[in-house]
Amino acid sequence: MTEPAISIDAPWTSLPARALDEQHRVYLTRLPSVVALDFRALWAIHPDRFHRVSIMGRETPVPRWSRAYGADYHYSGRTDRAEPVPPLLAETLAWARETIEPRLNGLLLNWYDGEQRHYIGKHR
Repeated sequence: MTEPAISIDAPWTSLPARALDEQHRVYLTRLPSVVALDFRALWAIHPDRFHRVSIMGRETPVPRWSRAYGADYHYSGRTDRAEPVPPLLAETLAWARETIEPRLNGLLLNWYDGEQRHYIGKHR
């Protein structure tokens, strides 16, 4: 398996890994219990509106709520301007920096409501 072209000293390299194929792997971990996430509080901060993206030249709403915190998120020809990281998520970002990568500078959250038929669209 080819090693990734990054520092092998990165914290995440000590996490358990599963090979997807000869060149790709997934690293596994879980949030520790000390990073307490309150689902109801997280749900309460979802945006009121959907983002719009351009797909094959057509602007369309994304079928879920999404928000970037801490750092702008660039995708599908647009930029999601980040909100400050709220106290509710500060421990999660601190844990990710310590456990996965110290250079992490933000979080991207997606909210899915099954009753509204939210979903992740097909990717290439």
